Parts: sequence; C-alpha cells; structure tokens
Amino acid sequence: MARARFLVVDDDDGIRSLVSAVLRRQHYETEEATNGKEAIEKLSDHSYDALFLDLMMPYCDGYEVLAFLREQQSERKCVVVMTAAGTRGTRTLDSTLVTRVLHKPFDLIDVVSAAAEAVSDRG
Repeated sequence: MARARFLVVDDDDGIRSLVSAVLRRQHYETEEATNGKEAIEKLSDHSYDALFLDLMMPYCDGYEVLAFLREQQSERKCVVVMTAAGTRGTRTLDSTLVTRVLHKPFDLIDVVSAAAEAVSDRG
C-alpha cells in the first residue's frame, strides 16, 4: 500500500512546519499550504488522503476549503480541523468531512492519532 499523503494547511509557519514534521516522522508524505486559496489550488491538482486544516486564515479560510470539498463529491476526504476557536466555531462543521477537531494548543500525540484515524478511514 502506498504511503498516505496529507496536506497541512495553516497560515502559522510554526504550526504548519511542526505538524508536517510530526507526520513525516510517522512515514507519511506531506505537502503544505499557507492559506485556503493555496489549499484549494493544491486539492484541484493533487490527491491527498487527508487534510490538517486551520479554520482561520487570510485570503480564504478553512470554512471555504470545506465548502470546496463538499462541492467536489467525487471522493470523501478526511479533514482534521486545527483551531484556536472554541467549540462555538466548530459546532456547524460537516461531520461527513471533518473526522476530528484539534483545539490549539494541541498535543502532538493527538496529531499522530488523528493521522492514524485518517489512514484507517481510507482503506
């Protein structure tokens, strides 16, 4: 089986780099996007098994990325939302897309666990 591919989307360089590094240590392939617009471009051109997605970003936020994924009903994506917003900002998230919500600051063990869940969901 091919290694799982993750797209990590966050406008915070430190968080994006850290999550990507943790995933690579778990032998996953990663690509990064700095905002929702860049994420949508990558999602249009490449296939990913799952996304780690920040909700609040400039230019195009995570909610817009989720709307794009909902429109692209060709294949179900596993999305792990990363947010500093409380539960109020995550109540309306589409549970058919969002498999997990990690509230910032999150534990890196939760990143590994969420990635493993995404991989098991793709099989």
